[in-house]
Amino acid sequence: LTNSQGDTIINRKDLGNNIYYKDTVYLNNECYTVYLSDIGHNGLSWWANTGQGTGYFRIIDPVNSVILKTFNPDFGDFIYQQFSIDISLPVIETNVKPITNVSIYPNPSIDIFTAELSLPLRTKAKLMLMNVMGELLLSETFIVTQPIEKISMDISSIQGGIYFVVVEAGNQRKTLKLAIVK
Repeated sequence: LTNSQGDTIINRKDLGNNIYYKDTVYLNNECYTVYLSDIGHNGLSWWANTGQGTGYFRIIDPVNSVILKTFNPDFGDFIYQQFSIDISLPVIETNVKPITNVSIYPNPSIDIFTAELSLPLRTKAKLMLMNVMGELLLSETFIVTQPIEKISMDISSIQGGIYFVVVEAGNQRKTLKLAIVK
């Protein structure tokens, strides 16, 4: 389990079969990544090999005793999940019309992604990359010059994780999730 800065919160290695492990971790309000890997490539419970265990993996709110997430125990090689604890995005909600013809690719991306959109010619628009906290990381303002506009953004300096790509044009907006892998 790591936080948004990449600091390790908890790390276990060499876990044995048929042993129950329970870790209680109290998390601050921020973003986290949980990663569980299985070198046997059959998860915590596999129907074809029940002798190795019938485990499960859950994230529970220890204060309220509520199960927040239960993962399929027959997951194969790994579980990878990003989540946040009690984070409100610092975004003011306004009534805007959605931009309907926007796509981003490749998604997930490594170094560059492209936004493809269709807006009226000569429209002034803005392409932005924001983190899950709503902080602006990159932006580019442009004028639409063709029926299908393609704008590429260099994200090679951005850490891996989940981000938001926002396209704004006048009173129109579209927000899409983008996974960056490194």
